[in-house]
Amino acid sequence: MSIPETITALDNYPPLLRIPSEIRREIFRYVLPSSTRRFLLYTDCESTAISKKWNRKCRPHPDTLSLDILQTNRLIYNECLSILYSENLFHFYAFNYLPVLDFIRHLSPEAKSLVRKVRLTPLTDNQDEEPANHNAFCTVIHDSLPGLSELQADPLVFF
Repeated sequence: MSIPETITALDNYPPLLRIPSEIRREIFRYVLPSSTRRFLLYTDCESTAISKKWNRKCRPHPDTLSLDILQTNRLIYNECLSILYSENLFHFYAFNYLPVLDFIRHLSPEAKSLVRKVRLTPLTDNQDEEPANHNAFCTVIHDSLPGLSELQADPLVFF
């Protein structure tokens, strides 16, 4: 005598997608880079950064592999996107505003609405130099990221 097998729609899903979304999100928090691990580092360079005082090669991003989960499927992508952008602080150390503008320009409209926290630390190698249009730039960031709840603009840092 055989026992009839009941196949539900859930049985056709991969095991990860059968887990309740709350637990899945906790798993994703371990996999995805977070601001506590200093996930995002933007510099003013493409291949090298040169200054009067220093010259160093930019290092490749350490979290490339953990972002591969975003390519799994649309559901996982959307769940991870929410965690990645709404739960992390994006801190920019830069000699100008181009890295921040580049970051914002490459975000999808959905990702722009998910970004909650941004911190700016302007750098200079000239103590007398003030960042140009700092207040206006903060307004541009605020207007470009509709979900932004915290924008911290640090004073100028002498490098």
